Amino acid sequence: MLRLDIESVVLALAISFLLNVLAPGLLTGNAGRQADSLIHAFDAQKGSEAFQTARHFFDLLEQEQFTDDGIVLPSEEGSDDDRLRALTWYWAGEWYFDRQDNVRSMEYSLKALKLSKSTRNLLLEADCSNIISILYFRKADYRQSLEYAKRTLEIGRELNDISRISYSLNTLAGICLASRQPAQGEQYILEAIRLCEKEKDSLKLAVRCGMAAEIYHGMGEDRKSLEYSCRAYSIDTLAGRPDKAAIRLSQMAVAHFSLKETGQARYCLDKAMPALKEAGNLQSWAISANIYGEILLESGEPEEAEQYFRDALEIFSRRHDSYNESRSRLGLGKALLKSDPEESARQMQIYSELRDSLYDSQMNMGLNEMHARYQNDRLRSERDRYRSGIITVAVGSILLLLTLLFSLVAHRKRLVNKALRPDGLASTTENAEMHESREVPESIADSEFMEKLGACIGQAMKSGKIDIEEIASRMCISRTHLNRKVKSITGQTTSDLVLSYRISEAKDLLLNTGLPIWEVAERCGIQDPAYFSTLFRKAVGKSPAQFRNDRG
Repeated sequence: MLRLDIESVVLALAISFLLNVLAPGLLTGNAGRQADSLIHAFDAQKGSEAFQTARHFFDLLEQEQFTDDGIVLPSEEGSDDDRLRALTWYWAGEWYFDRQDNVRSMEYSLKALKLSKSTRNLLLEADCSNIISILYFRKADYRQSLEYAKRTLEIGRELNDISRISYSLNTLAGICLASRQPAQGEQYILEAIRLCEKEKDSLKLAVRCGMAAEIYHGMGEDRKSLEYSCRAYSIDTLAGRPDKAAIRLSQMAVAHFSLKETGQARYCLDKAMPALKEAGNLQSWAISANIYGEILLESGEPEEAEQYFRDALEIFSRRHDSYNESRSRLGLGKALLKSDPEESARQMQIYSELRDSLYDSQMNMGLNEMHARYQNDRLRSERDRYRSGIITVAVGSILLLLTLLFSLVAHRKRLVNKALRPDGLASTTENAEMHESREVPESIADSEFMEKLGACIGQAMKSGKIDIEEIASRMCISRTHLNRKVKSITGQTTSDLVLSYRISEAKDLLLNTGLPIWEVAERCGIQDPAYFSTLFRKAVGKSPAQFRNDRG
């Protein structure tokens, strides 16, 4: 059965990040050409001439409702020329970001960032860092994206600027989602939502709720995902922003489909996609096309799905969006499996190469460091708030510990004295018999433990995702205890044991069903068919196809 786990996470993630984080709408027509002309003229000007051009540019942005508030210009004096350039280049970066011209947006944002540092304008540095973080995210350069997001958060914390703290937390949540750590992203997005609610900023709240919908979908909590996407949809609809409401409908479709509510999912996309195309939002339209293709594949309509994936692929390839391009190629490979096996294999191979290029361990290390710093900041603030109470509890705990220690020493002395009595031998024999009587129940307990563990691994494979931390939680023990227990019983690590279950299940499916290789992989909890084939060959000595053809 086809599942929207990592695939739909990727699709839904791009929705809010790529198109809805910063700008309120796409400018087109005469206003767009005029803005381009003003930016180009400003680059070649100085002094009062540059000041007048910047003012015309900002007036145009305000006229087109591109900004929530008016932009305050520095004085017309030449001494503020660097500040004027930093501010104008920042808004040029915003403008090109909104037009999805990532190259020019990055160019102007980096120039603005350099000047904001030299003029010591921390607020502008934070804004530039944020947009650069999102631009790197669009390029799937998550390591760079993380560095700039961290800087934005640092400045926001330093200045106690709630708005900037909020959007940096939103960015960090998105990076967590992209790096397959949605549970870590939950803490960031929930804090961002609380800040927006505190500020009563409904426009930004819609964006944060959209990200929360994606986070909870990534965690497999699709009811919560639907709840947050519906909330965002209501906010955007009431605010009269149909293009943003259409994005929320796409998010709702993802949640509905994962909940097996295919009819509602199709309804949402049928309503969203024309609105996205009318708004000129081809990026979100292509993301929605990927989702629609997944639905059609699930419904047994591969030919119709193929066209959606091809249309999406054309857009993502042209924009060098490898993040979403990989999903289009995966879907296209599945859609072509029966009609064109050779092309299907080629698309799957490209997908595998793209996917491998998206993630690196150093970025994940940086993200883990960010999680630790985030928790330390929270703990530090709580420590300062409750310092006196903590000291009181600590003193009481030390006294209690000393009391217990003295009691244990006294109890130990009594046991030693008892062992030295004439009947001490009998006591020792009795203890030995008690040890022997526990041997059989212990082996039974091991058998029951392994049976329960096997059931948990089987359930995880059916869900399409095996998480050892979650398996340990279902077993009501820590992951460390699980690893020790498995090692003592089987001599294997938990990861090796899980792999043996996967290979066993794969062999059974390959020999007793006609399922395609990619679906066998998914039923074994592995989403990447190429990775599955590598694991299988290493364990069995044959590729899955060879194993099936040779009947073992």
